Amino acid sequence: MEPVANRRREPLELAPTDESLPRERSAPAGEGASRADARLHEAVGRLPISTDYHAFLAQLPVALAVPERTTHAATSGAALVSPTLRSARDAAMQQKLDAFRDRFSGPYLVDGASVIAKPMFRMNTATSFNAKKMEAHAPELARICARAGIASADAPARYGRCSPEQLVKVTQALLDAGKLPPADDEHRDLASRIRGMQWEWGIGVDCAGYTQQAAADAHGAAGAPFKTNLMGDAFSGMANDKRFAKVDITEIRPGDVIHLDAPNRGDVGHNVICYAHATLDDAARARLIASPTTGDKGKAFLASAGPFHAFEVDSSWGAGQGSMVGGFRRDTWLFDESTFTWASYPSGQRDLPLNVDPQTGPQGELFGGAFRPRGAK
Repeated sequence: MEPVANRRREPLELAPTDESLPRERSAPAGEGASRADARLHEAVGRLPISTDYHAFLAQLPVALAVPERTTHAATSGAALVSPTLRSARDAAMQQKLDAFRDRFSGPYLVDGASVIAKPMFRMNTATSFNAKKMEAHAPELARICARAGIASADAPARYGRCSPEQLVKVTQALLDAGKLPPADDEHRDLASRIRGMQWEWGIGVDCAGYTQQAAADAHGAAGAPFKTNLMGDAFSGMANDKRFAKVDITEIRPGDVIHLDAPNRGDVGHNVICYAHATLDDAARARLIASPTTGDKGKAFLASAGPFHAFEVDSSWGAGQGSMVGGFRRDTWLFDESTFTWASYPSGQRDLPLNVDPQTGPQGELFGGAFRPRGAK
């Protein structure tokens, strides 16, 4: 069977998040902002905008700012959110994370059409739901890759630790070999059919493979420690690794990695990279409480003293028996500083009620720490 931690965060009936909405630009700097702030707003406004980020803003209409370290005694209400926009550093980091995601997503050529398909999940364990499918297809996949001149990409794609370029090449080789499955109820469009093919043939990337490479790419020279042990586990020992600095939850910023421990011994944990971090002001919290999609548990969670933090995180998520909620997702987590409690949307679906479990953390896992490579800007 799939590890319990994977089964818990991938209900099979859920549909993928709609990330098709255009992104809104940040609001102008607040009254009294310095000229430097105004120039920063103008500069960041000219940066290319990610289409994915609007989905987060639509659900959590908060100001994007570099989170300030606060204390319970000194924080209240609207003071939790800065009127200035996110820093140019964070904007640049988000551009790198978007570019890395895009490299993992094609494009693929299918009957003359160019198709973008987010990478599917693949974990190299005997208990993975598609382990038997991968083993059954392995000999033919090796022959297909050899004919395409990409034999070296075969094993990494099957082990879930491939580079973006390796996964794209192996996927395209399967398409060229006529292995794209027909449409069905779950795989209606070309992108989902491609992802279904990746699952069927046992190729893709797991959470560690995605997060580790994304962090190495985003941090440049400072990300060198992430380039070691790409086929192993670089995350469970980070707390004792002097190459990394542990980061307080309230100070997490784009590019930091977060390790989650499984609540049950022997289960598989999870790893993500932070894409965005914002604090919620009273108005944003009130809008969430009033939203019919928040749910009773979510409303009770948001009624606490706070302050509250909202995170967007990137990773490759478990797929159960092949659900399209698996693979790359950008999920939303909320954290209550006063109770050290987390809330998150089931399988990243922001139109479903928030899930709150005071005994664990985001996605039903245990927060194991946030880390940043030493020397990172």
